[in-house]
Amino acid sequence: MKERIRQIWKRETLFLALELLLIIAAAAWLGRDYLKLDDTQMSPGAEFFWVIQTHHFWDWVKECGTCALWNGSERGGFPALVDLQGAVLHPVVILTTWFLGVVNGAKWTVVISMALAGLAQWWLARELGLGRVPRLWSGILAAIGAHLAGRMELAWIGIILSTASAALVFPAVYYVLRKNSNGSAVVLGVILAMAVVSGQGYVQIGLLFAAPAFFILLIKGRGALVPSFPKFMLAGAIAVLLAAPLLVPFGHFSSQFDKPSDTSGKGSQPLGYLVLNFVIADKEFLRTPALDKPTSAAHTAQFIGWVPVLLAALVLTLNRREDRRNLWFLAAATGLVLFLASGWLLEKYGANYQFLTRVRNPLLIMPLAVTPLLGLAAYGLDQFLKRSWPFRLSLQSEDPRTTDLNFDLKWLILIALLVNLRNVSAFSRSFLSVTTYPEHYTQVMDSIELDSHQWITFPENQWTFIEPGIRRGFKLSPGILPWAWKGREWPKPILEVSAGDRVPEGGISQGEIIPNYTLYSFEDNREYAYVEAGEDIYPCKGSGTGGKLTVTCDSPTAGTLVVKENYFTGWSAAVDGQPSRLVDDQWLSVVAPAGAHTFTFEYRPWDVWAGVGLAGLGVALAVFSLIAPAVTRRRERRAALSQ
Repeated sequence: MKERIRQIWKRETLFLALELLLIIAAAAWLGRDYLKLDDTQMSPGAEFFWVIQTHHFWDWVKECGTCALWNGSERGGFPALVDLQGAVLHPVVILTTWFLGVVNGAKWTVVISMALAGLAQWWLARELGLGRVPRLWSGILAAIGAHLAGRMELAWIGIILSTASAALVFPAVYYVLRKNSNGSAVVLGVILAMAVVSGQGYVQIGLLFAAPAFFILLIKGRGALVPSFPKFMLAGAIAVLLAAPLLVPFGHFSSQFDKPSDTSGKGSQPLGYLVLNFVIADKEFLRTPALDKPTSAAHTAQFIGWVPVLLAALVLTLNRREDRRNLWFLAAATGLVLFLASGWLLEKYGANYQFLTRVRNPLLIMPLAVTPLLGLAAYGLDQFLKRSWPFRLSLQSEDPRTTDLNFDLKWLILIALLVNLRNVSAFSRSFLSVTTYPEHYTQVMDSIELDSHQWITFPENQWTFIEPGIRRGFKLSPGILPWAWKGREWPKPILEVSAGDRVPEGGISQGEIIPNYTLYSFEDNREYAYVEAGEDIYPCKGSGTGGKLTVTCDSPTAGTLVVKENYFTGWSAAVDGQPSRLVDDQWLSVVAPAGAHTFTFEYRPWDVWAGVGLAGLGVALAVFSLIAPAVTRRRERRAALSQ
């Protein structure tokens, strides 16, 4: 009997592993062009090279360690861990960037995120107790759906990663409910932390807005909480602590951010039209304003096909009483996310609650609805396959040596499932192409030679310059960021590359670099670093990376050294190795004695170290939670033996 059980367990484990491999293989096949290790191959999405710029954090960590805590690449610099765009603290970004580089790592991040979304969907189906066909089909569909791939129309990698990370929360909640153990709480805590640090903020807002749906699972009859509720509290504590290296710096500086707002509703779509995006597979149509939507497939591409939508609707009639709490939860989570994505709250209350106007593109929350929606579809499919239907094909042979044919016609639904996967795959694949980095951009950057730090600028809206320029060590102003500092001006560039016939005001032509690109300099703009002595200005030379800067000056008179790098608490300065007090100004400034001197500046933020310390407590709490039950059981056994 034991041997029989062991064989069954091994066979089931083998089948489960095969299911997981098939989901991963589907994601890898769909994104196969992104897996090629060629950093000259890029996504044609217009924003690819600026959404990944912050990934250089890990290049700087390799180069100079803690210098990476200051991102000095744009607009006077800023604390590196306050920018949500690139999800630099997410394990997937860390590993892919560290081992593959920024460009290749970003492409792999897309494929890994697709695989994670598929595995999350498979896990959810398994936690719901569904059969092999529903969980495998829903897992593959979640991995290849346009709700992820469609974001690459503009290369919004952060939305893909955050959607996949948030999708893992759904099955992890069920895992805690089923196991009611410290280990399951640790798993949920880690997944929640990953969702928090996964960037952007849109999907995190959607997950928070969907939180009331989770109480359908956490509250039993008569308002009593489920027995595992303390485990959810433990998971929340672990999540907050592990995410502290992002949360503490972000909280420290959040009041100083100025993020563009929008009350026009351009980034939303009425709920009645919005749900149609699940069944629209026409890229050109998605780029039109029809159905009151943005003219961008990156906002609206959500194609998963009619089959899952109809299967989800089938749940209304095919359901079991004992499953209704789960179905109510999945339906409520889907509805809440879609309602928020429609922008109704922004339209209704944006004028009164300004924080709502910061959520400019609520449609980017919509991909989160796919996880619970496919959960409903997988349940509907499972019930369809488990029911006995009167539709059978029976062929009886007169020859007793021939086996009669007896086929249940319900299995013809497999054809619809496969066709659905094929159609979704073809549509999603159209967003995952690659193109070669344009040679003329490289020629332009090769022509710029600097012997000191200088702020420079490239042609407006030609974002393909951004990441490669930062990779070369250029300091860009304004560059491009989705936010700005309140009350702070950008450093004016010393050099500007201008495209076409545009002549920048005050610019002095340094000649045409290549056809259509001209280099200009500005005599009126201050150097990156200089000693200011009354009306006299003495230029200095700056070097260094991130938050470790060295400036050398040789001024005939004393004055104030000004370095065009934003000053925040955390900066320290030294003159010839001796500590020096920074002057309270927008820019790094110290008193500069006459003569030749070397000034050093280092960014040592308390908020990051506080966050790291809290994350250490989170790790300790997780480890303690895992070993505590074993220690308790050991003590109980010893006590029992001693009696």
